[in-house]
Amino acid sequence: MATVQALVIAGGGGGGGPSGRGGGGGAGGLIYDATHAVSVGNYTITVGDGGAGSTGGSARGVNGSNSIFDTLTAVGGGGGGTGPNGGVWRDGAAGGSGGGGGDYAGAGTGGGAGLESGPAYGAGGGGGAGGAGGNGSSSKGGDGGVGLAYDIVSEGNDVYYAGGGGGGGAGNASGCGGTGGNGGGGNGVDDEVATVGTSDTGGGGGGGSDWKVSNGAKGGSGVVIIRYLTTDFGTCTGGTKTTDGSYTVHKFVLADSGTDFVVVGFTAPTTPTNSTPTDASTRIIQNPTLTGSAFATTDPSNPTHQASQWQIATEVGISNVVWDSGTDTTNKTSTIVNSTNGTFAGVLSGKTFLTENTTYYWHVRYQDTNNQWSNYSTVTSFTTHYATTNYLQNRGRSRMKLSGYSLG
Repeated sequence: MATVQALVIAGGGGGGGPSGRGGGGGAGGLIYDATHAVSVGNYTITVGDGGAGSTGGSARGVNGSNSIFDTLTAVGGGGGGTGPNGGVWRDGAAGGSGGGGGDYAGAGTGGGAGLESGPAYGAGGGGGAGGAGGNGSSSKGGDGGVGLAYDIVSEGNDVYYAGGGGGGGAGNASGCGGTGGNGGGGNGVDDEVATVGTSDTGGGGGGGSDWKVSNGAKGGSGVVIIRYLTTDFGTCTGGTKTTDGSYTVHKFVLADSGTDFVVVGFTAPTTPTNSTPTDASTRIIQNPTLTGSAFATTDPSNPTHQASQWQIATEVGISNVVWDSGTDTTNKTSTIVNSTNGTFAGVLSGKTFLTENTTYYWHVRYQDTNNQWSNYSTVTSFTTHYATTNYLQNRGRSRMKLSGYSLG
C-alpha cells in the first residue's frame, strides 16, 4: 500500500467583541501525517470554513469548522471570548486551538487570558498550532500564538499555517491591538478594525473592541494538502494539482470541500504473446531466438517498454526453470537463449545451450517505465533438434558421415 503526506487544517475561530475587548480566535486544528496509507479509490475531502466573529452582546466568536481527509479530522479553532456585557462575559472557547479570553474573561486551552483590572483592558490572543496566545496587558491586546511551518507544497519553502488571532486592543491607539500569530492569524482591533484570518491557513480572526465598536473578525478557512512521490501512483485527481520536482501536490481549499481526492493506481502493460518459435514447433536449434509481441499499454500516463523477463522450463507449469533472463532492459521483444542473455539453471546449470531432442516451455512478461509488470504470456512449447542436426547448425562443421554419405 502506497503512502502520501497529508496536511489537514481546520477553519480558524472567529474573534470576540465588541462588548469590551474581544479575544482573538483560536487557530484551526492542524494534523500532519508524513506516511498516511491510501488505497485506490475516492476520498471525499472536507475543508472547514472559519468561524464568524462576534457582532455584539456577550456572544463569543464562533468556532471554526472541521476539516477531514480519510481518518484525519482537524477540529475547528475556538471562538474568542468577550468582555462584560450586562455583567456577563464569555471565556474563549475550546477548539483545535483555544480562543483568547476577552477582558475579564479566561481563555480556551492555548489561548491567552484577558486583563481583569486597570483603566484599559487588553484581551488575550488566540492559541496557535505552534504556541499559546499571549495574555492581554494594560497597554496591548495579547498576540496570537504562532502557527507551524511546512514545505509540503514546495520543498525547501516553508509556509506557516494555523496562527492565532490577536486580542482586541486596550485602547484605540495604533498598535494597541494584538498581532496575529505567524500562520494567518488576524490582528486585534486598535485604531482600525480587526482583521480576518487568512484564507487557506486556518488562522484565527482578530478580536474586536468597544473602543472602536468593532466586531470580532472571521477566522480563516482551512485547507487540505496531499503530497506524494509521482512514480508511486497513476494519474490521481482532485483539488488544484501541481508538481514539485519528483512529487505531485493536491491542494483543497474551501471551494473544493465535498469533492474527492481520487487515488489511481497504474495499469499494468498488456500481456504479451509468444510469437516465435510458434507453439509446438520442432527441430529448433539449441540456442534459439525467442520473440514476443510488440509492447502495448492502456495506462493514461503512456509509459514505454522498460524491460522484459524470459523463462524456459521443462514442464508447462514453468516451475522447473532451466533458463531465466532476469530483468532484461536490452532484449525486450526478442532474445537469444545463451549464457550472455540469461542464466542456465536446474538440470542445465553451467551449460551454454539447451539439450537436444527435448521439449521446452516458455513465456515472457513486460515491464513499463512506471515499474509495472504485465502478466506472463500464455505458455507455448518447442522441441529442439536431434543431436546430429544440432551439431551441424550450432557447431558449423563442414563435413559429417550420415548413412554412408559425405556431407560437405
